[in-house]
Amino acid sequence: MIENLHTKKIIVIDDEVRMGESLSVLLSDAGYLVQSYQNPKEAMETFGAGQIDLVITDIQMPQMGGLEILEEVKRVDDSIPVILMTAFASLNSAVEAISKGAYDYLVKPVEFAQLELVVRRALEKRSLDVSRSQLVEGLRKSNVRLEKHVDELSALYEAGASIGSVANSKELLNKIVELAARVTESQVGSVMLLDEKREYLIIAAAIGLDPKIIANTKLAVGSSIAGFVAQSGKPLIVDDVENDKRFKRINRERYGAASLICVPLQIKNKILGVINMANKKDGKRFTSDDLRLLATFASQVAVTVDDANQFERNRRRLVEFQILHELNAELPKIKTMNQFRRLLVEKLNRVFRIDYSLWLSYDSEIKTLIPESARGVENISLSNSGGIDIGNVRRDSLQLQ
Repeated sequence: MIENLHTKKIIVIDDEVRMGESLSVLLSDAGYLVQSYQNPKEAMETFGAGQIDLVITDIQMPQMGGLEILEEVKRVDDSIPVILMTAFASLNSAVEAISKGAYDYLVKPVEFAQLELVVRRALEKRSLDVSRSQLVEGLRKSNVRLEKHVDELSALYEAGASIGSVANSKELLNKIVELAARVTESQVGSVMLLDEKREYLIIAAAIGLDPKIIANTKLAVGSSIAGFVAQSGKPLIVDDVENDKRFKRINRERYGAASLICVPLQIKNKILGVINMANKKDGKRFTSDDLRLLATFASQVAVTVDDANQFERNRRRLVEFQILHELNAELPKIKTMNQFRRLLVEKLNRVFRIDYSLWLSYDSEIKTLIPESARGVENISLSNSGGIDIGNVRRDSLQLQ
């Protein structure tokens, strides 16, 4: 007898009451779970309702023939074996039964010893088929996971190669957010960096966000999802921004009621900023795998961002030293104060943008700054009396308190 007989379910279909009852009793006594039906259509309702391991049916019945039942069973689950019985055996019916997938074809009256042997072998085949299907499905899922892992590694490798080839920091940050959105299948994302005082986060690059939001967003460290991650240094996954009690409605304008992940850009113990990803494609929610992948990506990116920042600092120092050297070389040629002012503004404009300049002289006796010259904007002008008009407001002097 095969193992776990009490778990094997057999359906018996025969319009002869005595035949159906006899088979049901004999198989039940042998340890099987048996359900017997006289009406084939009633039996068919059970085919999709739960596990069935074997169907035994008569071929000739008034409501529905055994060959039709065979076809229905195979349509529901091709691995369920079907044993056909008939008192009117013929070569044609036997050939048709086997060609349609019947496991066996028995002639009534059936000896129980023969039936039990056929039943046992049919159930053994059923168990092997189920095990093989489970193994194949397991291998398929493993292959899917493996392919996804390979895709992730490829994306991370490509990200590293792409980031390493970027020419400037702005282009670098745009590339970062594009690659992060790709590896996490996100439709909305942003890279936010801390300001120099490390008090606020600003959006340095984004995808899927309105330009006004990008320009005007300034989040205090500790507030909102991004501020929380920047303060704690811990990655965070939020299933629904709108309904999360910690952040409800704070980020709705930017991300809506969507799943979101946020990870810190961190090198050693220093937080540089965060990467936010939201609105996963097809409306799916982010998983722990997405969070892990983005965290891995962020650790790679943080090094690059830090290198870019260090490069920018070094470049700026170099420009400053160069300007000092140029000033030192050109000062002997300066003959007037206006020439000196013009030269100084020109040099400083190479370090940071100067929209306009205002030159004030200090009178130490009255402790007052007196405007002398202004350049760069139309609404700033000097009067002949030495006063200054700024936005139509008259200022003759700026007294120090």
